Amino acid sequence: MRGEPEGAEVLQVFVEELQLGRAVLAFGHVKEAIADGGEVGVGAWTVATVVRVEHALVAVDEFTSVVDRNVAKVGSAAVSKAIRKGSIRRKFVAVTCHYDVADWLEPDWVVDMATQTLARGRLQRPKIQIELFPCRREAWRVFSRHHYLDTACPPTADTYIASWEGEAVAFVAVMPLVGFPGRRRISRIVVLPDYQGIGIGRAVLDATCRMLKGRGHRVNITSSHPAMIASLKRDSAWRCVNYSKTGYRCDGGEKALNGKGIKRSGGRPVASFEFLG
Repeated sequence: MRGEPEGAEVLQVFVEELQLGRAVLAFGHVKEAIADGGEVGVGAWTVATVVRVEHALVAVDEFTSVVDRNVAKVGSAAVSKAIRKGSIRRKFVAVTCHYDVADWLEPDWVVDMATQTLARGRLQRPKIQIELFPCRREAWRVFSRHHYLDTACPPTADTYIASWEGEAVAFVAVMPLVGFPGRRRISRIVVLPDYQGIGIGRAVLDATCRMLKGRGHRVNITSSHPAMIASLKRDSAWRCVNYSKTGYRCDGGEKALNGKGIKRSGGRPVASFEFLG
């Protein structure tokens, strides 16, 4: 918006951009999309809605006003991430009375009408804190349709519900690694759609592994999920111990650490990692 305006000039320039038609004030359809995010997840819906607005500058009035406050944080983080990665090639202004989304948006500036102040400098998103609680395997029924392979939860697994900000957001199943005493394998990890895309899956995985390591176990995970593989490869707390570009088969082809084929990888790359802590 015309270089780096200062103070009240930020608002003046923004109003001028609206009047000249170089910006759009989105409201109704964005609110409807956020409310009806459904199975896709509110983050993906929020991003998709902003992308559909064909203006270089988009302002969303009453941003996140109609959703649960934890879901609002996820949607805010998703928009911020998409803009900074270049997935959304827009300048974005969120107009809201909710202070709780500010840190999750990580804005470059904040105009607070209550105090009539302008603050510059990118805010930092809060760290995700996860709590784990043992649960019955029947809880898998709630999460199974959101799993990318949609397979049954092993009957011998230890199962946990992961909580974030007081909400049950993920499911974890842990099994002994057959043939390797003292080893455990993360068998299932599923995050509900409304909470995907901001790192909750990794936070849940790391929290689970720290818990198991504290009990004296070594921990592995085998995954064909591209985002999970890429994330673990970048993290020095994890060591890649096996990798196949074409995936594992059920017929005794390439093997995972426990010597058994990984079912239904569908030809996708599969990688096994050990948690180093």
